Amino acid sequence: MTALPLLWFTHAARRLKFSVLGFFQYLSPSCQFLLAVFAFGEHFGPAHYVTFACIWTAIAIFTLAPRLTR
Repeated sequence: MTALPLLWFTHAARRLKFSVLGFFQYLSPSCQFLLAVFAFGEHFGPAHYVTFACIWTAIAIFTLAPRLTR
């Protein structure tokens, strides 16, 4: 059962650019995080806000940098 999703992921990952694949690798933990905070009521303090904002700011810079340097 667990082998099929991994094989499908491998097949799909070969068709993507590394930058796109790297972005998708951030989506899963972020979705899990949002689920934990909003659905399960996990504590989310000021340090978490700063960390989350820094991570997604870096992702935005990494994603937009090639477009801005042309």
